Parts: sequence; C-alpha cells; structure tokens
Amino acid sequence: MPVSGIPSFGTQIQIGDGLSPQTFKTISHVGDITGPSTTSRVKETTAHSTLIPHSTWVQTIIDDGQLKFPLFYDPSDVTHNLTAPYGLEYLFQNRITRAMRLIKTDPTGEKRQFDGFVEALSETYMVAGVMERQCTIRIVTPPSIV
Repeated sequence: MPVSGIPSFGTQIQIGDGLSPQTFKTISHVGDITGPSTTSRVKETTAHSTLIPHSTWVQTIIDDGQLKFPLFYDPSDVTHNLTAPYGLEYLFQNRITRAMRLIKTDPTGEKRQFDGFVEALSETYMVAGVMERQCTIRIVTPPSIV
C-alpha cells in the first residue's frame, strides 16, 4: 500500500510590502505552522414553538482564522524587526494590515494569499535554548489561490 501524505517541510509565509506592484518577502526562521484555523460562527435558534426538544442552529459568518508559528528570533532580520517594512514587530507596533501568502510544498506549489495583521508576539529566552518568538497572524480576508 502506498504511503499517503505530502511533506510540509519548506512551507513558507510571506509578507507583502504594501506597494504596487506588490513584492513579497519570506519570513525567516519559521518553525511549525498551525492554521489557518478557519471556523464559522453559529447562532442557536431553538424556539418554544418547534415543540421539538432539540437545539437548532444557523451558521452565520466565517472567521478566516489565524496562522500561529514560532520564530527562532533574530532582531536584526528584516522580517522580524521594528524598522523594516516587512518586519513583524514593525507591522505589529504600527497596526498595519498587509497582503500575505502561505506557500505550500505540494506538487502544485499552491499559494494562498490573504490580508492579515500581526495579532500577537510573545518572546521566550530559555536557558538551554535560543531566543524564540511566538507569532499570531490574524487573517482578515478570505484566502484565495494565486
């Protein structure tokens, strides 16, 4: 029986520069990526008049979710720092939404593009480790294939 699955090693997250035409820069030193974590919101619509003692639900809006990932943090890296237009810290501190891409490693090389902003950054400095930063990107537009 053949093995199924596609290795994900080499998946990239890129940030656009906000100019026209758009140029993208790959975020350096990214660890395991989680997401997009897409969900839908629901509203309970159970009413007395149904005379059926079971909950009813309606799907309302879709939340396109988040990407979460650790970085092996390098403050001098242009995709990490506070001064470069691609820097996660710069985008976070200035509350900037940018075009972003998730580039998959499947045979099609699919690129999923969306707008997003840096929702959270947290740092860890382990005695037996390296400087790390946990990053959360909030996706604010439906991802499209480019």
